[in-house]
Amino acid sequence: MTDQTEVLTASDVQDAQITFATNIPAGADPAASGAVDAPVGYHIFDITDFEIHPGHEWTRKSETYIAHQLRPQLTIPAGQPFAGARQIDFIPMPAAGQNVHVTMMNQWYNLLKAAGFEPPKGASAPEGFHPKKFIGVRVCCQVVLDVDRDKNVKLRDDGQPRTKIRFFGYHAAARHAELAAGQAKTAQNAAKPNGAKPAPPTGINL
Repeated sequence: MTDQTEVLTASDVQDAQITFATNIPAGADPAASGAVDAPVGYHIFDITDFEIHPGHEWTRKSETYIAHQLRPQLTIPAGQPFAGARQIDFIPMPAAGQNVHVTMMNQWYNLLKAAGFEPPKGASAPEGFHPKKFIGVRVCCQVVLDVDRDKNVKLRDDGQPRTKIRFFGYHAAARHAELAAGQAKTAQNAAKPNGAKPAPPTGINL
């Protein structure tokens, strides 16, 4: 399909009346980022979709385990810094008959609890729970740099650092402000020489 209108240059339209769109699509936000990965830090995410990969092979402490893999798609919502940035995570989702390492079960619990679905003790999920209940749930996640076994930062195709959700990095959305403020304070303290307190003003007897 070709454009049927006349091509105009800047000089052609400098005095023309331009009318802009009013039907703004859902999710459009002036603060939106075109980044595929969210930047390092604590962010609010909506769980917008997921995939389940049955019978995935996991390795923990040199042992191999078989459990479903949940791949939640997390998107920073409109109104938040870096809106539109996304992450895809990889979480063990133990099913009936699957024996898993304790850290795998605790990873699953970390996501469940952050999303508001804390299971009773001795159960792997609340009664009647289905993964589709994750859709639309808002959580807070800590995003960190993705590194290889030699601690080298992995790069995206565009050369920018690749990031990921931190291991056990899910928190209730209500904790976002608290966690982000704590991280900022830690970074500020780390920037001080030797972590020392500022010297007192001269001329004052202490």
